[in-house]
Amino acid sequence: MMSLPNHNIDEQHGEKRTDLRRVVIIKQVALLIARIYIVVALVIAALFSLITFSVIPILLLGVYLYLWWRPVRPVIHLLLDYFIYFALGILFSPWLGHYSLFMALPVLLLVHDSLLKTAAHLYHGQGNRPRQVTDFGIFLVMIAGLVLMMALIVQNLTLTLVAVIGIIYLLVLQIIAWRRIPLIPVEAQIVEQRMVAGNKDIVHVHLKVNMNNLGGNIFLKSSYSWLKVHPDFISLRDAGNIDVDIILTPSLAGPSEVKLIAFVTDRWGMLQYRCEITPIKLYVIPRARYAAWLAQKYLEGTRQGSLPLVAALQPFQLQNARQGGVEYYGTKPYQSGDSLKSIDWKHSLKFNELVSKDFREFYGRAALVLVNLVAADAEEGDKLASNIITTALSLARENIPAVIASYNNEQVSIVSPLLSYRNLVAQALKVAQNITYLEIDKRYLRAPDISRLRANLMRTRSGQSGTAAVLARLFQIEYRSLAWNAQHNPVTEALKKASLNINKEFNIVVISQHNHDTDALAFSTFYYRQQGHTVIDIAGIVR
Repeated sequence: MMSLPNHNIDEQHGEKRTDLRRVVIIKQVALLIARIYIVVALVIAALFSLITFSVIPILLLGVYLYLWWRPVRPVIHLLLDYFIYFALGILFSPWLGHYSLFMALPVLLLVHDSLLKTAAHLYHGQGNRPRQVTDFGIFLVMIAGLVLMMALIVQNLTLTLVAVIGIIYLLVLQIIAWRRIPLIPVEAQIVEQRMVAGNKDIVHVHLKVNMNNLGGNIFLKSSYSWLKVHPDFISLRDAGNIDVDIILTPSLAGPSEVKLIAFVTDRWGMLQYRCEITPIKLYVIPRARYAAWLAQKYLEGTRQGSLPLVAALQPFQLQNARQGGVEYYGTKPYQSGDSLKSIDWKHSLKFNELVSKDFREFYGRAALVLVNLVAADAEEGDKLASNIITTALSLARENIPAVIASYNNEQVSIVSPLLSYRNLVAQALKVAQNITYLEIDKRYLRAPDISRLRANLMRTRSGQSGTAAVLARLFQIEYRSLAWNAQHNPVTEALKKASLNINKEFNIVVISQHNHDTDALAFSTFYYRQQGHTVIDIAGIVR
């Protein structure tokens, strides 16, 4: 007894599929008949026209047959069918008079089919009005309007009637779309999403389409640089409800309700509907707050490894001029001072330049965490606080003791003794609370390369020409300027004080937004790298 309803449903679906198949077959047969009709009509027009005018139907016939054999873009077929519609009304007027209008009417069937195919590939994403005529619709009406003006000027009644019927046809399509499509053609089911600022995630959103089987295309546009929609262009001809993926990387100042602008067209591309949908209610957690929560959990006694700590030390970019260690790390360009025994001759021949083997010893060394507390705004401050806390957590996880030295644009703030594990995390929480917000007018594309500057200075000094002497003086001025900036910047004093509280061999972990300390930081850390210390710059890596 329970299987009867399911059996009836299957029969209904089978009947619908059969009806749809029958409709498709009838449509294809009608289009084939219409195409054959155009070929026959153009042949007849070429045979019975004057020799001077027979060129036009012959040319149209040749183009039509070629495009029938080798289809191209749908818009080309639409323009050709549209032109043939007006041409047949004129070509048969010498024999049929006003009745030649009926020779052009069957072509509207092909115009309608080409219109549907063309509208399926049109992108629309402009305008602020809820409903407006598309540029495509205006273009088609303008063509018919220009033909009507020409017909009135030459006083050709047949062409006038053909143009009027073409305009009426387009206006009827617009009226149908205007009346049957609602002002809100697309709605979204709201999804609540909780994310840490700067993290990337993909949210699946379900959209409900209210188009009454008249939907053409939908184009979803984002107003935010950190949000992308995939796919952003969707055909609504066969889809009642659709699913899209929204890729989010929200900033700290992101909105609580994420809105998307939807541009929807009818299936003929005549009208465009603009509406706003709210698919996501977003709760953005600041990086600093999340990092502080991790730190509090760690300080409360959570076992190591049970927290989702950020493995911050692994992606750090090592920037040291001279490396020491026993573990092979990779290769690097040969620099002055590298041992000849460390040259990788195989790779040197391959790249046609000297390449040295890079040996590093990081784990087991203590760390000097150098923190610049100056940030330009709340977004930078949030990243900075997150970098400070997650770096301390990562060092604690790896059992690496560290000294934290912080400074701002005026003075050294905190220089701690050598800390381990829990004390290191607790100190990082205190340092993160002292962030200073300051607008910096200068913008640095990149930090100065001190090693390259010194190498250029040595080369120009050894030169004999007057140009080399001038360049040497310029390099000397630049070097002295960098040295003066480093001497009067708090970063140099913070490094000196912190290095007194740590062992002879240590690694320097730089946490800075590179604003007021860019030149001084590059100059000061250069000499520590020369002494064999590893310098790790993590600004912008921990997100």
